[in-house]
Amino acid sequence: MSETLTRGDEARLTPDRWQLEQEVVALRREEGTRLNAAREDPNELGRYVFRFPFGQHHVQLVQALQTHDRLIVEAPPRSGKTATLTHWFLWLIGRDPNIRILYVSSSDMQATVVSSLVKSTIEFRPEYRELFPDVRPDSDRGWADNEWFVKRPKPFKDPTFSAFGKGGPILTRGADVIVYESVRPHTARVNALHERNRQTGTIR
Repeated sequence: MSETLTRGDEARLTPDRWQLEQEVVALRREEGTRLNAAREDPNELGRYVFRFPFGQHHVQLVQALQTHDRLIVEAPPRSGKTATLTHWFLWLIGRDPNIRILYVSSSDMQATVVSSLVKSTIEFRPEYRELFPDVRPDSDRGWADNEWFVKRPKPFKDPTFSAFGKGGPILTRGADVIVYESVRPHTARVNALHERNRQTGTIR
């Protein structure tokens, strides 16, 4: 079916069929709008792929991630930090399969949980494949839970995604994006003045 209807279509269809055709075309246009939004915005990707209901603080987090080379994020548990980072990782890989991401968390287990969610989304989620059909696992180069590759135009030696707990072998990995999440206890206080002197941006 075409994305548009003409006067000729209206003339040849019954009123009920004409109404149905109009509704189908409207739904297709709406779906196309959602697809385009999800390709352009990590939060919209999260909504499209996971039905994640993002809020204003998620929007601010993504904006900060996109505009600062270095960033400290302070937020309470269960505020959606990890979910938003997951959506951002998927968006980055979809936009540039050559990217190399290093993710460090409080433990190897926690880091692997995030890594496994990102890779399983690429491998199995039809919504993600609809957004980025050219992003595919490269099992020949590696598809382990904590380190894996997608097929790339350029043959970089470093994985697409590496995930370790704090103290892991991160010095041997090249990366374009490095994220440390929850590497200190939630009870620890960040020395805001000291950290802000060293970092280019802080979001609360």
